[in-house]
Amino acid sequence: MSTAAAYQSKSGGPLDVDRKFYQRLAESQDRELIDKFVIPIRSGKAWKVPAGYFCRIIAITGLKIFEFFLENYIFKSIFKNFN
Repeated sequence: MSTAAAYQSKSGGPLDVDRKFYQRLAESQDRELIDKFVIPIRSGKAWKVPAGYFCRIIAITGLKIFEFFLENYIFKSIFKNFN
């Protein structure tokens, strides 16, 4: 069984990321932890992440399968007529 991701990122493609940019963020000393929590198995949680802030999600135990839904106010205002 292959462990390769189903969608492979190619340089310059839509899944390609600026790795140097994210490395600088990871190494920054100017960050402050605002909140930290563990979500129990077979449950869920919603929280707000203000503009300009970052959210880091880490799977600490068990299977690494989850659903993640991201919604923002700009997206909602653009697509509100399609409901």
